[in-house]
Amino acid sequence: MTVANPLFLLNFVASAHNDSLMVGLAVMAVYLACQRRGVLAVIVLTASIGVKPITLVLLPFIGLLWAGPEAKWPKRILYWFYSGMLLLALMTLLGFLNGYWFGWLKVMLFTGTGYSIFSRWAS
Repeated sequence: MTVANPLFLLNFVASAHNDSLMVGLAVMAVYLACQRRGVLAVIVLTASIGVKPITLVLLPFIGLLWAGPEAKWPKRILYWFYSGMLLLALMTLLGFLNGYWFGWLKVMLFTGTGYSIFSRWAS
C-alpha cells in the first residue's frame, strides 16, 4: 500500500532521493541479518549509514538478529561487539580511501563547518 502511494513514487522513486537508497539498503541489511548472514548485513548497513547516518540505530538489532533467536546474553553482547567493530573497521577503511577520515561527522553534526568538493565546481 505504501509503494502504491503516488507521493511515495514521486518523492522516493522519481526524484532518486537519497532516502530511498538509505531505506533500501537498511531493509536489505535487516533481511540479510534475518538470514544469519551477519557480516554481509553489516557491510550493507555500513553503506546505508554512509548515505545517512540515522540508520546507525539498526546496528544493535542487526547484532541481535545475527546472534539468533535463542542466543543468551553473552552471545548477544559478543555479536554486538562483532557488529560494532566491523562497522568501525569499514568506516575507517572508507574514510582512509576517500581522504575524509571521520571529518564527515563534523560536517553532519555542526552546521556550516564543512564543504563539499563538488561545491567548488558550481561557481
